[in-house]
Amino acid sequence: MSTRCQVKIEGNQALLYIHADGSPESILPTLMPFVEKFKKARGSDPKYMLARMVQVFTNEADKEQEEFLAKMKEKPSPFSNMTASDFGSGMLGFGVCTDIHGDIEFLYVVSKTCAVEVRKVSGFGEDQQSFDTIGHFPIGTSVVDALKVCKAHE
Repeated sequence: MSTRCQVKIEGNQALLYIHADGSPESILPTLMPFVEKFKKARGSDPKYMLARMVQVFTNEADKEQEEFLAKMKEKPSPFSNMTASDFGSGMLGFGVCTDIHGDIEFLYVVSKTCAVEVRKVSGFGEDQQSFDTIGHFPIGTSVVDALKVCKAHE
């Protein structure tokens, strides 16, 4: 099963849902630099931040998919003829919603000061979930240091 997650931005009711690769190792290297860059350019505007965040994550996923497909074409295999349509034409994997999904493993919260908090989710189902903060990273925290903190909580 994939590692699902959501990203919440304080001041915005909507959350970004990511269906796969939602672990800190996959999310923080994109999320933390994005939040820092956004804060410098626009402050902590939660509505614009979410819109741009969706774009950043989906652009990255599209690029990774294109690279994967190119590698598959280089080596003869049953997967050599795969196309983007075999992956839902790149239209799957991300969503915007207003509730916490019952199947996520991580919740990332971007505060009004643009600090990033990582919460590990325990339990399954909206009524049975609990959230344990495993890291709180203010602007300027390196991704490497943040990942070390998260790794220590595994």
